[in-house]
Parts: sequence; structure tokens; C-alpha cells
Amino acid sequence: MSIVSSENLSRYDSSTLPGVCSPTAPAIRPKFGRMTRKSAIGAAVVALLAGIALVGCSDNGTASSGNGFAKKSAEQMAQTVRARLELAKQGAWAIYDQNLPIADNAAAAKTTKTFVSKTSSGNVPAAFATKVISAQIAQQLSVERLLVQGWGAGQPLPTGTAPNYNQVVKPELVNLDDTLANLLVTQQPSGVPKDWADYITAAGKEQVDKLPPEIPEQDYWDALNPLKDWPKS
Repeated sequence: MSIVSSENLSRYDSSTLPGVCSPTAPAIRPKFGRMTRKSAIGAAVVALLAGIALVGCSDNGTASSGNGFAKKSAEQMAQTVRARLELAKQGAWAIYDQNLPIADNAAAAKTTKTFVSKTSSGNVPAAFATKVISAQIAQQLSVERLLVQGWGAGQPLPTGTAPNYNQVVKPELVNLDDTLANLLVTQQPSGVPKDWADYITAAGKEQVDKLPPEIPEQDYWDALNPLKDWPKS
């Protein structure tokens, strides 16, 4: 899994990002010259975010209605959760290479506060939003800890050069958290259908098979499952 740089995201109008559909929005076609480490690990998530945006739009560029919209929202969320866990692989590599601590309580608290603040703008219940982002952070740390411990025990390291955590990995975590927050805010006004948990489970089953072998499936489900508990409107 690769990650998208803030510079790459800034090239695109916000109407092309997840949760917003526009019939006049330009297609996302990132142009890269000579690939730096930062731009190379950004290319795949540019594609991921473009794919999430397209999933949420019908052929005429507008959001689907009713439970069809909820189903698409669930698919987008499941995809974003997978992307964040795959980013944890890059995070673990940076942590190992740069001898950084795995857990950062101050950073986790800031991430949680920011996420809850953004979702509250769309009336997403604060307790639910806190549970969702806390699960993302916890499973990110679980994957990072597992990989760092394995490399320390002699398992083969990834090839190439490790990304800089603060300059590359951290901004991409912010991008994905913003994506998930936007998806929650977009769905909230439409209401949460009684079979929402079924949508999340079905979407998760599609995504879990796409995980790289280094990431345990249980970490994915533990990150995704709190989304099932969205209070019904």
C-alpha cells in the first residue's frame, strides 16, 4: 500500500474527494515526473481516494439515494479503514528505521479530538466518533508493533528506503482520517438504516481479502467493527 502526499492532494478540487460528487469535477489524473520516495508512496492512495469518490457517485455524478447510498457509504468506509491499516505498514518501517516510539499518547489524543470536532459539524454523535477513531489508532499501533517486533527478531525488512514518519506517513494518516470523517458527515443526514451493520460486514468481507499478508485480518475487523454501532437516527 502506498500513501498520498499533501502536495498531490492539493492539486485536486475538493469536489473530487470522497463524500462529494460533482458532474463537472475534473478527473483525477496525477502527473508524476521522476518519482521521489514521497511521491511514489503517494500515487496509490491518490488512486484509492479517486476510487472512493467514484463509488459514492452515480453515472450522472450525484449521490445515490436511500439505502443504496448507505451501502456505498459502507463500502467507502471499509476501503478507507483498509487503507489506513496498510499505511501502518509504512509507519512501522519508518518507526523501525528511525528508532521512534510506537505509541504517542499526545498525538493520539490530538487525532481523536480533531476527528470528533470534524464529525460533530455533521451531527455525528461524539461517543460514536470517538469509538471509531480510537479503533483506527489502536489497530494501527497493533500492526506497527507486530511488524517492528518481527523485524527486530530478524524477519526480512522491506526493500528500498524507509519513508520519513513525520514528513510522509503522518500527513497521510491525517488525509485518511479526514476521508473517514467526511464519509461519516455525509451519511449522517441521510440517517442510519436498521441494517447498517450488515452493510459494514459485507463491505468488510470484500476488503479483508485485499489485505497484504503482513496485516492480520483480526486487526482489520477490530478497526472496522465499531462502525457497525452507529446510533440509529
